[in-house]
Amino acid sequence: MKDGIDFLGFRNVLTDSGKVIRVLRAAAKAKLKHKLKYISLLKQNSIVDKQYLNIRLAAFKAHIYNSNSLQYYFNLVKKYNLN
Repeated sequence: MKDGIDFLGFRNVLTDSGKVIRVLRAAAKAKLKHKLKYISLLKQNSIVDKQYLNIRLAAFKAHIYNSNSLQYYFNLVKKYNLN
């Protein structure tokens, strides 16, 4: 229980105070990073339009929004210039 319970791309960890914290799994972080990097390349080559980009980013953000890793998402978006 110390390392948490894996479920749907999240790791649910119980703190000492009894609070449950939900963070992204390492594999989910790597997959997200890979997908955002790929979308960034498609954007640079003008293969995808702004609407497609916004739909994908909204889906990623919605998944991460339920965890304690939202700052990780914003850092990746900034890194790959997907604003």
